[in-house]
Amino acid sequence: MRKTGFLALAGVVAILPVSAGAQTINTRVAKAMPSRYVEGTCGLKTGHFLVSSANLYLKTGTEQSDPEKKSTQFESGLRVAVQAITEAGQEENAAAWYALGRIYLQQGDLAGADSAFSRVEKLAPDCVEDVKTWRQRAWMPLMTPGTEFFRTGQNDSALVLFKEAARISPALPQSHYNAGVLFANIGMTDSAIVYLRKAKEVAATNAREYGKDRNAATFNLAAMLQRSDRHAEAAEELKAYVAWDPSDVDAKRALAQSLRAIGKAEEAAVIDRELLAAAEASGTLTAGDMMGMGITFFNDKKYAEAADAFGKVLEKEPTNRDALFNMANAYYAMQDGPKLVTTAARLVAAEPLSEDSWKLLSQGYRIENNQEKLLEAVTKLMEHTIGVNVTSFRPGATAAALEAQAYGRDAQSIEGKAIPAVPQTLTFEFLNDKGEVVASSDAVIPALAAAATHDFSVAVEGAGIVGWRYTVK
Repeated sequence: MRKTGFLALAGVVAILPVSAGAQTINTRVAKAMPSRYVEGTCGLKTGHFLVSSANLYLKTGTEQSDPEKKSTQFESGLRVAVQAITEAGQEENAAAWYALGRIYLQQGDLAGADSAFSRVEKLAPDCVEDVKTWRQRAWMPLMTPGTEFFRTGQNDSALVLFKEAARISPALPQSHYNAGVLFANIGMTDSAIVYLRKAKEVAATNAREYGKDRNAATFNLAAMLQRSDRHAEAAEELKAYVAWDPSDVDAKRALAQSLRAIGKAEEAAVIDRELLAAAEASGTLTAGDMMGMGITFFNDKKYAEAADAFGKVLEKEPTNRDALFNMANAYYAMQDGPKLVTTAARLVAAEPLSEDSWKLLSQGYRIENNQEKLLEAVTKLMEHTIGVNVTSFRPGATAAALEAQAYGRDAQSIEGKAIPAVPQTLTFEFLNDKGEVVASSDAVIPALAAAATHDFSVAVEGAGIVGWRYTVK
């Protein structure tokens, strides 16, 4: 569950400390500052000659083309601004702090600029928007290369820039968000939660402009909370997200997951049914959707709904063995003998050496109280010298393969006479969506002692393969 805007979660990388990239960051910010002096827009009065001097040094240094002279002017401005604040009683003069913050930016000193601008915002609320503009000027030269670093796989460098961008311009959600995504990417879930929550909170203060950022941050915050098994918090975030974007199916599924994890199965089931009805009405219902719903219903002990969901999977994919097996288990849980017999018989026909399928068929006859058929099924199972479990099935566009394990059984007749193990040949048939055989291949199973195992695989070529079955020669 991830919505990451222009970023995507990638592989694990190392993180460099901020100090490793400090010089580069200073240079990037300094180069992005204007080469012509720009007056502040909030009408601050200098109020003291040292503050006026600091502003003059700022102006002269900004418009100086010689790097050495530029640096000298800024150092002088910094000196007199600090002197005004620490020695001339100007610690409550917002203009002194404003000049200090502007000089720090020209030098590329983000920590100094952030500290000075924070004092301006506190002392002169009317200057908040002006300061925000200067913070954004420093933010942009960090975000642009940070994004490029990410796109080229240099996540360590990207993270350094995103964190510094978040510090200098905390009112913009994107840097918090991108840092959160990268922390999630490298498995630092707690840090990801901190940054994604901050991104959400910042974006929520201006939903008109940052609504999409708020939504993305909230969705991913919920994902990280789920990763940390903090499902109660995740559910609250997802409820808010769904209220903003009620059409997001992924979010609703995630919400149902967290609700179920905190014991609110009924509330989760309401969402599941809503999603199911919407998918059916729109014609977008997939077999995967139905399988997931069926498993959810089964886990919630809603066996009738589970059986119905697995049945819908089989309507779309008649050869889906997992759906058939799950449906049989739902009927067993319901103690519905006739339906269990019908379903389990299909399983036995497709995989005649599956011990689980024979046991399900036997249970169906037991529930029906059909003693003759029950004895017949139990007898056949007892006589099997091997069992076979298909462990994976991989259909492709022009080929298919499956892997399986055979194991020896302590076989005996109904009279209790031991039945010796012998080699057996299985013919696997690979089927299309109409149940037609596309290709087939044999697998030879050696004679196996009880509990001995034999792993094997079968591969064929053919287009449109979606299912399998086998017979014993």
